[in-house]
Amino acid sequence: MNDLFIESYRKFLDFRDNQDRNFGEFNYRNYNNKDDLFNGYWLLYFHQLNSYNDDIYRHTVLLIRCAQNLEAWSKVLDNIKNEDDKWKIILEFIEPLAITALILPEAISWKYTIALTNLSHSVNILKKPNSEILDSIPDDKKIKYNHLNLYCKFWGGFNDFMDFHSRLNSNEFKNSTNDFRRNFSHNFSRRIGVGFSYPITKSSKLKDGTQTYDMKEWHPLDIDFIANLINDTSIIATNTYMKFCAIIDDQIEHIKNAK
Repeated sequence: MNDLFIESYRKFLDFRDNQDRNFGEFNYRNYNNKDDLFNGYWLLYFHQLNSYNDDIYRHTVLLIRCAQNLEAWSKVLDNIKNEDDKWKIILEFIEPLAITALILPEAISWKYTIALTNLSHSVNILKKPNSEILDSIPDDKKIKYNHLNLYCKFWGGFNDFMDFHSRLNSNEFKNSTNDFRRNFSHNFSRRIGVGFSYPITKSSKLKDGTQTYDMKEWHPLDIDFIANLINDTSIIATNTYMKFCAIIDDQIEHIKNAK
């Protein structure tokens, strides 16, 4: 490995070790200790809950790590004057990290949507015993954001949860990156740190049937911008997790009272 990479990684570790890593009340909630409830009628609920909770927490922590690492690498770049060296560091270390960070918010958002829809459907009988929403639930592939409100609105803390959940993968987030996640996965996206993109799209046909095209110029996504964006989003993600746990606590309390 060349000296540039070794020295840059050492500086990265120094910057990261000096970061403030206080995320307040954000901690893993262990639902595996509900032995008195983890049986019989509620077995499926707790089996799903523990699987969902582990994945959601793990990916939220991954987003936090991405935010911390992007911030540290951004400071490393600030100390590199040679543009070719910056380009090498971006491609070697930063681009994979930034791509992961920009994809995670929507991935986490969908996990909440599927998890709370399924979990709430399992326990809604305790709140709405005669409701039509007890009869059926879509397959996971067909669950949409609007199912959250349909199945989960009865539970304490739902509005607080939605306040953060709606900001986790908001239109503002998407627009600020030219919807990087969707374009990276299904088309061509803006680049990370270096390099322009020139997307070409079809315009409406002229009266004579001639097809016209629009060509745009996309600047690369700035590393400082990505670092700040992901840092803000990771804070939203930690709050979303805590509000998710508040809903689960309400559901478990109703399960206890139903025994």
